[in-house]
Amino acid sequence: GLHDDEPSSEALAAAGAQLKLLDQALAHGFAAGTSLTLADFFWWPMTAFAKKQLGGSPLSGLPALARWYETMAARPSVKKAA
Repeated sequence: GLHDDEPSSEALAAAGAQLKLLDQALAHGFAAGTSLTLADFFWWPMTAFAKKQLGGSPLSGLPALARWYETMAARPSVKKAA
């Protein structure tokens, strides 16, 4: 349900599918191409939340997303906001 402590298997599958799509979109480096844009800052909090909620290593097997996540996490502005 909406307020369960653990995500359902359906929710986990849906989140995994969305993360795979984001991984494909990040193939060129950033969300909207080869340069950092507002789109990256739009996706950052949702990706960080998903990573925290899913636990384990939800970015394993998603190389572009994992690289982008580390790149974003290293930004001073992201560190300050976290």
